Amino acid sequence: MKIKLKNLKFERGLFFMSKDNKQNESEEKVTKVIWLPIILGFIITLVLLPVINAIAPLVGGVVVGYVVGGRYRNGIIHGAISSFSASLVYALIINVFFSESVALKAASINMPANLVVIYSLILALIGGLILGVIGGFIGVFIKEKVSH
Repeated sequence: MKIKLKNLKFERGLFFMSKDNKQNESEEKVTKVIWLPIILGFIITLVLLPVINAIAPLVGGVVVGYVVGGRYRNGIIHGAISSFSASLVYALIINVFFSESVALKAASINMPANLVVIYSLILALIGGLILGVIGGFIGVFIKEKVSH
């Protein structure tokens, strides 16, 4: 499968950035997405979210960043993907299965229930993304310090 957007191309799980030089038409590898650490971080984050809600995406991001290693960009991207997706799934599960408590919470603060659901999804996604990025960075940093 090939997708080309301006200078960014995705082919077989790899992202490539094309150079616009007339002299050199070679492609530069930006990052390789490795799905196994992302799935591992997703599961860790999803399991820890009910227990340590606020820092679970950070812990998942650290694990993913440590497993991926390499450059900081790799840890940041992988940590963000795993924590963002786990936070999305968890927020959807909470809002679907506990919709009565969401409606009661909305009624107690005089806000429509659908707005409470939207706000909770937005906060979960932003929090998961930010903490995943930070965790991925920290994981690569730890791996770099331990290996040297």
